[in-house]
Amino acid sequence: MSETKPSFFIVWNPEGTRPPTHRHPTDWQAKAEASRLALENPLQEFFVMEARLVARVRQPVEIEEFEPADEVPF
Repeated sequence: MSETKPSFFIVWNPEGTRPPTHRHPTDWQAKAEASRLALENPLQEFFVMEARLVARVRQPVEIEEFEPADEVPF
């Protein structure tokens, strides 16, 4: 394993037509974006999700864990 990278947050809408692409560096920035999107789309839900690890195909498979956030985002 290599050094631990900081975690990031995404805002996900299960009814959305595109997957999330923006990485929010803090939970409060992701919360603000989720709130903004919820106000624009009142009948939809927007989830703030934290990246905890990534898996890649390498020889052998490498798993890298992210440093968890200090605060619970919800």
